[in-house]
Amino acid sequence: IETVVEFVEAVGAAAVFAAETVRVRLVFTGDLMVHDQQLDRAQTKDGWDFAPCFEAVKDIISAADLAVGNFETTLPGGGYTGYPCFGTPDSFAAALKGAGWDVLMTSNNHCLDKRFPGLVRTLEVLRGLGFETVGTYKSRRERGKILVCDVKGVRIALLAWTYGTNGIKLPEGREYAISYLTGEDVSRDLARARALAPDLVIALVHTGVEYRQEPPDSVKDSVAQMLAGGADAVIAGHPHVLQRFEFTKTKDAAGRTKNAFVAWSLGNFISFQRTKPRDVGAILGLTVEKTDRGTSIVSADVSPTWVQIRQSDGGRTVRVLPIAA
Repeated sequence: IETVVEFVEAVGAAAVFAAETVRVRLVFTGDLMVHDQQLDRAQTKDGWDFAPCFEAVKDIISAADLAVGNFETTLPGGGYTGYPCFGTPDSFAAALKGAGWDVLMTSNNHCLDKRFPGLVRTLEVLRGLGFETVGTYKSRRERGKILVCDVKGVRIALLAWTYGTNGIKLPEGREYAISYLTGEDVSRDLARARALAPDLVIALVHTGVEYRQEPPDSVKDSVAQMLAGGADAVIAGHPHVLQRFEFTKTKDAAGRTKNAFVAWSLGNFISFQRTKPRDVGAILGLTVEKTDRGTSIVSADVSPTWVQIRQSDGGRTVRVLPIAA
């Protein structure tokens, strides 16, 4: 006992009883879409069944501590349609929940496809299924809140913005319902998030040029603003094709250099866009570690996926397959 006491006094109790490292795995997927052909193939005598679409990737998604996707459709409760104004049965959202997604980004260029009532109903259904949502809001009070997810003791703030809504406008007085990608909103939301002192801030952004495999300068400028404003990672989408993933360095508010991660476009995860490479997506995994010295993204991995529409036996399907398998 005397030896232990002397050792503790010599090196300090903190060195002996150091905080345990907490490690969490986050996964992100791109656009979750339902075109007319998917509606046709998922229809049953009792409605629509989308669960088979995700059976092959369910183990990967559900194994994550937090799974995030871009919900690029609406849930109008009837009158289901594909492109250009998406409206999808509630069972699609239920299939996503069953496959393991936890958080859905709802601010994108299709979130107003069924106008403001569709936006509101979409949120109600998703939240009723147990999803956290970010990017669209039912009230001004909701818009002022920052989504912070507690993942095994790691507090992760999630923010989201979209460049636009295909020219469809919100009703007057409902401007709070969508977080738009403006410099003022980005700065304000990041400041609000940082004021909550989370362990990590992740920005989800819907922007870019469709079908281009490199981000334009305007997107690079927006991402630079997010990183400088305190984002630890930026996960982007809208081009419907994959773009590069990379670790980068930026400076925090105090001018200190820090590591950050950028996914320039996660592409489609499920859709009926068949022109290559729109039929390919990915599951992005980020490993986060929290210690007494801070929290950081310590590694990243990417699992490419492919949307299959015809099986070897000639059967018609729409399902996501891991390419490696």
